[in-house]
Amino acid sequence: MKVQFQKALGAAFATGVAALALAGPAGAVVVTTQEPNFSEMLYNNGGADSASMQMFSKPGFYLVDVTSSETLAEAGGGSGHAWLAPADGSLSDITFAPSTTPAPGMNLFDSFDVFGVKVSLINSIGQGSDKVNFASYTYDVMFSFTNAADLTITLPGSYLADLPNSGQTNFYTSGTEGAFTSIKFFNVKGYTGADQTGDVYTAGFANFKQPSFEVTAVPEPSTWAMMIMGFGVAGALMRRRRTALA
Repeated sequence: MKVQFQKALGAAFATGVAALALAGPAGAVVVTTQEPNFSEMLYNNGGADSASMQMFSKPGFYLVDVTSSETLAEAGGGSGHAWLAPADGSLSDITFAPSTTPAPGMNLFDSFDVFGVKVSLINSIGQGSDKVNFASYTYDVMFSFTNAADLTITLPGSYLADLPNSGQTNFYTSGTEGAFTSIKFFNVKGYTGADQTGDVYTAGFANFKQPSFEVTAVPEPSTWAMMIMGFGVAGALMRRRRTALA
Protein backbone atom coordinates (compact mmCIF):
# COMPACT_ATOMS: atom_id res chain seq x y z
CA MET A 1 0.00 0.00 0.00
CA LYS A 2 1.29 3.42 -0.93
CA VAL A 3 1.02 6.10 1.74
CA GLN A 4 1.72 9.75 1.09
CA PHE A 5 0.69 13.25 2.18
CA GLN A 6 -0.82 15.39 -0.53
CA LYS A 7 -3.33 18.15 -1.14
CA ALA A 8 -6.96 17.12 -0.70
CA LEU A 9 -8.59 15.84 -3.87
CA GLY A 10 -12.16 16.23 -5.12
CA ALA A 11 -14.74 18.96 -5.22
CA ALA A 12 -16.03 18.08 -1.74
CA PHE A 13 -13.01 19.70 -0.08
CA ALA A 14 -11.35 23.09 -0.35
CA THR A 15 -8.02 23.18 -2.13
CA GLY A 16 -4.84 23.66 -0.16
CA VAL A 17 -5.87 21.39 2.74
CA ALA A 18 -3.44 18.68 3.72
CA ALA A 19 -4.71 15.13 3.33
CA LEU A 20 -3.47 11.59 3.63
CA ALA A 21 -3.91 9.48 0.50
CA LEU A 22 -3.75 5.72 0.88
CA ALA A 23 -3.64 3.87 -2.40
CA GLY A 24 -4.82 0.28 -2.63
CA PRO A 25 -4.96 -2.01 -5.67
CA ALA A 26 -8.31 -0.58 -6.78
CA GLY A 27 -7.76 3.12 -6.19
CA ALA A 28 -7.27 5.30 -3.14
CA VAL A 29 -8.83 6.41 0.13
CA VAL A 30 -8.27 10.05 0.97
CA VAL A 31 -8.31 11.17 4.60
CA THR A 32 -8.61 14.86 5.38
CA THR A 33 -9.34 17.08 8.38
CA GLN A 34 -11.06 19.70 6.25
CA GLU A 35 -14.77 19.65 7.09
CA PRO A 36 -16.93 19.74 3.94
CA ASN A 37 -20.57 20.80 3.85
CA PHE A 38 -22.21 17.45 4.53
CA SER A 39 -25.80 16.97 3.45
CA GLU A 40 -26.62 14.52 6.25
CA MET A 41 -25.77 14.33 9.97
CA LEU A 42 -26.80 11.65 12.48
CA TYR A 43 -28.96 12.63 15.45
CA ASN A 44 -29.58 11.09 18.86
CA ASN A 45 -32.87 9.20 18.95
CA GLY A 46 -33.24 8.63 22.68
CA GLY A 47 -32.65 4.90 22.46
CA ALA A 48 -31.50 2.69 25.33
CA ASP A 49 -27.83 1.81 25.78
CA SER A 50 -27.00 -1.05 23.43
CA ALA A 51 -24.23 -2.63 21.36
CA SER A 52 -26.40 -2.06 18.28
CA MET A 53 -28.31 1.12 17.45
CA GLN A 54 -30.34 2.22 14.47
CA MET A 55 -29.96 5.98 14.13
CA PHE A 56 -31.34 8.50 11.63
CA SER A 57 -29.95 11.53 9.86
CA LYS A 58 -31.35 14.97 9.13
CA PRO A 59 -32.56 16.46 6.91
CA GLY A 60 -33.00 13.35 4.73
CA PHE A 61 -34.02 10.87 7.49
CA TYR A 62 -31.65 8.14 6.31
CA LEU A 63 -31.14 5.13 8.57
CA VAL A 64 -27.66 4.08 9.75
CA ASP A 65 -26.74 1.04 11.87
CA VAL A 66 -24.13 1.74 14.55
CA THR A 67 -22.60 -1.32 16.21
CA SER A 68 -19.81 -2.16 18.66
CA SER A 69 -18.49 -5.13 20.61
CA GLU A 70 -19.28 -3.07 23.71
CA THR A 71 -22.33 -1.18 24.95
CA LEU A 72 -22.89 2.21 23.33
CA ALA A 73 -24.61 5.18 24.94
CA GLU A 74 -25.99 8.39 23.49
CA ALA A 75 -24.03 11.07 25.35
CA GLY A 76 -24.84 14.75 25.52
CA GLY A 77 -28.54 14.19 26.15
CA GLY A 78 -31.53 15.36 24.19
CA SER A 79 -32.13 14.79 20.50
CA GLY A 80 -29.28 16.84 19.09
CA HIS A 81 -26.35 15.81 16.92
CA ALA A 82 -25.28 12.21 17.57
CA TRP A 83 -22.67 11.80 20.28
CA LEU A 84 -21.74 8.16 20.83
CA ALA A 85 -19.73 7.10 23.86
CA PRO A 86 -19.10 3.93 25.85
CA ALA A 87 -21.70 3.12 28.47
CA ASP A 88 -18.77 2.25 30.74
CA GLY A 89 -15.01 2.71 30.25
CA SER A 90 -13.86 3.14 26.65
CA LEU A 91 -14.77 1.80 23.24
CA SER A 92 -12.47 -0.63 21.49
CA ASP A 93 -14.42 -0.47 18.20
CA ILE A 94 -17.38 1.04 16.40
CA THR A 95 -18.88 0.45 12.95
CA PHE A 96 -21.15 2.67 10.84
CA ALA A 97 -23.14 1.14 7.96
CA PRO A 98 -26.27 1.98 5.96
CA SER A 99 -29.21 0.20 7.56
CA THR A 100 -31.14 -2.48 5.68
CA THR A 101 -34.08 -2.49 8.10
CA PRO A 102 -36.96 -0.17 7.12
CA ALA A 103 -38.64 2.13 9.63
CA PRO A 104 -41.75 4.32 9.19
CA GLY A 105 -40.98 7.71 7.73
CA MET A 106 -37.30 6.87 7.19
CA ASN A 107 -35.20 6.20 4.07
CA LEU A 108 -32.71 3.49 3.16
CA PHE A 109 -29.59 3.98 1.04
CA ASP A 110 -26.77 1.92 -0.44
CA SER A 111 -23.52 3.50 0.71
CA PHE A 112 -21.61 6.53 1.96
CA ASP A 113 -20.10 8.65 -0.79
CA VAL A 114 -18.21 10.65 1.86
CA PHE A 115 -18.08 10.00 5.62
CA GLY A 116 -16.84 12.20 8.45
CA VAL A 117 -16.80 12.04 12.25
CA LYS A 118 -15.12 13.75 15.20
CA VAL A 119 -12.94 11.13 16.91
CA SER A 120 -11.77 11.43 20.52
CA LEU A 121 -9.31 9.02 22.14
CA ILE A 122 -8.78 8.32 25.84
CA ASN A 123 -5.57 9.94 27.10
CA SER A 124 -4.65 7.53 29.89
CA ILE A 125 -5.38 4.18 31.51
CA GLY A 126 -5.24 3.09 35.13
CA GLN A 127 -5.45 5.16 38.29
CA GLY A 128 -3.15 6.45 41.01
CA SER A 129 0.36 5.02 40.90
CA ASP A 130 -0.72 2.68 38.05
CA LYS A 131 -1.88 5.51 35.79
CA VAL A 132 -0.26 5.67 32.35
CA ASN A 133 -0.56 8.84 30.25
CA PHE A 134 -0.35 8.62 26.47
CA ALA A 135 1.72 11.00 24.36
CA SER A 136 0.76 9.58 20.95
CA TYR A 137 -1.60 7.08 19.40
CA THR A 138 -2.52 4.98 16.38
CA TYR A 139 -5.86 3.48 15.39
CA ASP A 140 -7.14 1.43 12.47
CA VAL A 141 -9.99 2.15 10.08
CA MET A 142 -11.43 -0.59 7.88
CA PHE A 143 -13.42 0.34 4.77
CA SER A 144 -15.81 -1.94 2.92
CA PHE A 145 -16.57 -0.91 -0.65
CA THR A 146 -19.23 -1.55 -3.25
CA ASN A 147 -16.68 -2.61 -5.89
CA ALA A 148 -13.53 -3.80 -4.08
CA ALA A 149 -12.16 -5.87 -1.23
CA ASP A 150 -11.98 -4.44 2.28
CA LEU A 151 -9.11 -2.06 3.01
CA THR A 152 -7.63 -1.35 6.47
CA ILE A 153 -5.46 1.68 7.15
CA THR A 154 -3.62 2.81 10.29
CA LEU A 155 -3.84 6.47 11.25
CA PRO A 156 -1.39 8.09 13.68
CA GLY A 157 -3.07 10.21 16.34
CA SER A 158 -0.51 12.92 15.63
CA TYR A 159 -1.96 13.24 12.12
CA LEU A 160 -5.05 14.80 13.69
CA ALA A 161 -3.18 16.90 16.23
CA ASP A 162 -0.87 18.46 13.63
CA LEU A 163 -3.57 19.67 11.26
CA PRO A 164 -6.47 22.16 11.43
CA ASN A 165 -9.90 21.06 12.72
CA SER A 166 -8.08 18.39 14.70
CA GLY A 167 -11.12 16.43 15.85
CA GLN A 168 -12.80 16.04 12.48
CA THR A 169 -11.68 13.20 10.22
CA ASN A 170 -13.25 12.76 6.79
CA PHE A 171 -12.91 9.91 4.30
CA TYR A 172 -13.69 9.61 0.63
CA THR A 173 -12.59 7.44 -2.27
CA SER A 174 -10.64 8.30 -5.37
CA GLY A 175 -10.54 5.37 -7.75
CA THR A 176 -12.64 2.40 -8.80
CA GLU A 177 -13.64 0.94 -5.42
CA GLY A 178 -17.00 2.63 -5.38
CA ALA A 179 -18.47 4.13 -2.21
CA PHE A 180 -18.23 2.86 1.38
CA THR A 181 -20.71 0.21 2.50
CA SER A 182 -19.33 0.35 6.06
CA ILE A 183 -16.58 2.03 8.08
CA LYS A 184 -15.10 0.44 11.22
CA PHE A 185 -12.80 2.15 13.76
CA PHE A 186 -10.77 -0.17 16.00
CA ASN A 187 -7.39 -1.27 17.42
CA VAL A 188 -6.40 1.89 19.34
CA LYS A 189 -2.85 1.87 20.68
CA GLY A 190 -1.47 4.41 23.13
CA TYR A 191 2.26 5.21 23.38
CA THR A 192 4.09 6.79 26.28
CA GLY A 193 6.42 8.65 23.89
CA ALA A 194 5.75 11.12 21.09
CA ASP A 195 5.44 9.91 17.49
CA GLN A 196 4.55 6.33 18.47
CA THR A 197 7.63 5.68 20.61
CA GLY A 198 8.09 4.33 24.12
CA ASP A 199 5.87 1.72 25.73
CA VAL A 200 2.69 0.73 23.90
CA TYR A 201 -0.67 -0.10 25.51
CA THR A 202 -4.11 -1.13 24.31
CA ALA A 203 -6.17 2.06 24.49
CA GLY A 204 -9.64 3.03 23.32
CA PHE A 205 -11.99 5.64 21.93
CA ALA A 206 -13.58 8.19 24.25
CA ASN A 207 -16.41 9.19 21.89
CA PHE A 208 -17.55 9.83 18.33
CA LYS A 209 -19.38 13.09 17.65
CA GLN A 210 -21.49 14.31 14.76
CA PRO A 211 -21.15 11.43 12.26
CA SER A 212 -21.93 13.01 8.88
CA PHE A 213 -22.10 11.75 5.32
CA GLU A 214 -23.22 11.98 1.72
CA VAL A 215 -25.41 9.15 0.46
CA THR A 216 -25.84 6.96 -2.56
CA ALA A 217 -29.62 6.76 -2.46
CA VAL A 218 -31.76 3.74 -3.26
CA PRO A 219 -34.65 4.77 -5.55
CA GLU A 220 -38.10 4.30 -4.00
CA PRO A 221 -40.49 1.81 -5.70
CA SER A 222 -42.47 4.74 -7.11
CA THR A 223 -39.25 6.14 -8.60
CA TRP A 224 -38.45 2.79 -10.22
CA ALA A 225 -41.98 2.66 -11.66
CA MET A 226 -41.61 6.16 -13.12
CA MET A 227 -38.23 5.24 -14.61
CA ILE A 228 -39.59 2.04 -16.22
CA MET A 229 -42.61 3.93 -17.55
CA GLY A 230 -40.26 6.55 -18.97
CA PHE A 231 -38.18 3.89 -20.73
CA GLY A 232 -41.38 2.41 -22.19
CA VAL A 233 -42.57 5.78 -23.50
CA ALA A 234 -39.15 6.51 -25.00
CA GLY A 235 -39.13 3.09 -26.72
CA ALA A 236 -42.63 3.61 -28.11
CA LEU A 237 -41.67 7.02 -29.51
CA MET A 238 -38.57 5.57 -31.18
CA ARG A 239 -40.62 2.76 -32.75
CA ARG A 240 -43.24 5.25 -33.99
CA ARG A 241 -40.50 7.40 -35.48
CA ARG A 242 -38.93 4.43 -37.30
CA THR A 243 -42.36 3.45 -38.67
CA ALA A 244 -42.99 7.01 -39.89
CA LEU A 245 -39.62 7.15 -41.64
CA ALA A 246 -40.27 3.80 -43.35
